Amino acid sequence: MLDKVKSIATSFGEFVDSAVGEIVDSFTSDSGPPVRLVVAVNAVDKMGPGDWSTVTNCPSKAQEDNIDRRCSDIVRKLANQTGLAKKQIAYYSALRRYRLYELLTCMIRACPRGWVFPVNPKPWIELAAPNAQAAYKEMVSQQQSNSRTVPEDPYEKMLQEISKKVSKKEYQEFKKKYDAARAIPPKIAVFGQAGVGKTTTINALFNAGFKVGHTVPVTLKDQTYEVNLKEFGLESGGTLEIVDLPGYGVSKKDDETYYPIYRAVLPKTDVILLIMQADERSMAEDQLMINNILTWLKEIEFSAK
Repeated sequence: MLDKVKSIATSFGEFVDSAVGEIVDSFTSDSGPPVRLVVAVNAVDKMGPGDWSTVTNCPSKAQEDNIDRRCSDIVRKLANQTGLAKKQIAYYSALRRYRLYELLTCMIRACPRGWVFPVNPKPWIELAAPNAQAAYKEMVSQQQSNSRTVPEDPYEKMLQEISKKVSKKEYQEFKKKYDAARAIPPKIAVFGQAGVGKTTTINALFNAGFKVGHTVPVTLKDQTYEVNLKEFGLESGGTLEIVDLPGYGVSKKDDETYYPIYRAVLPKTDVILLIMQADERSMAEDQLMINNILTWLKEIEFSAK
C-alpha cells in the first residue's frame, strides 16, 4: 500500500508541473489558437478485473494495466475516426477522482485562456482508508522536506516560470491579461449522452459546489430555446459557468432539433467538454458528435475571418 501511495504522491507533483508547463508554452508559443474540444472518457473504474482497492482508492496493478490498454485503444480509435489529436482525449473516473489531473491538463491545453482554470481537483486520497491517507500525508511531507514540493499555488509557480522565459515588459503584459482573465468566470459547454457523469465530473474536476442554475435564451431564426446555465463556486474563489447542453443520442429527431442550439452556443464558450463512457459499444453516437463539433468549430473560425 505504501509504495502505491508514494507513487501517486510523486505523480501529483508531476501532473501539476505538466499543467503549468502547458500554460507557459501556450503563452510563449507562436502557434495558432488551439482546438477548444476535449473528449473525456469517464468511468474507467468499471473496467475489469473489478478489484479496485477501497483502501488506497486505486486500481490494482492488473486493473490499471487493463485500463491503460483498453483506453489507449479507445483513444487511438477516436483519434483515427475523428481527426482529433490524442492529446485532447483523456480517460478518467469522476466517481473515484482518478486521473483528474490528466483531464485538467487537456482542458488547459485546449482553452485559449487556459490559465483561468484552477488546478485543484477534489483529492482522490479523501476516498481512501484513514491509514492510506496518513501514509499519503507522510509522503507529501517527505517530498517537501527534500525540496520536492507539491505547490500549494500552482499559478504562483506558473507566473515565476513565465517571468524566466520572457522579458520584463512581456511579463507585465501577460500579468495584466492574466489578472483580467481570472476576473472573468470561465465558461464550459458540456456535451454528453444521458448518465455519463457530467455534474460529477465538474464537481470533482474543479472541486466545485453548485451555486445556482438558470436558463438563458438561444434564439434561432424565429424560435427561442432555453439552455441550462449552471454556476459553480470554486474552492479557490470565483465562479465557474457551465452550459449544460441537452443530451444527444436519444433520437435522430431530437438530435436534429438540438444541433442548431449546440452550434449557437459554441462561440460563447472557452472550452468544449464532451464526456462519454469508457465503453466501445456505445461510441458511435459520440464519434458522430465529435465530428459535428469539429465541423462547427471550423465553420465558426472561417466565418470570423
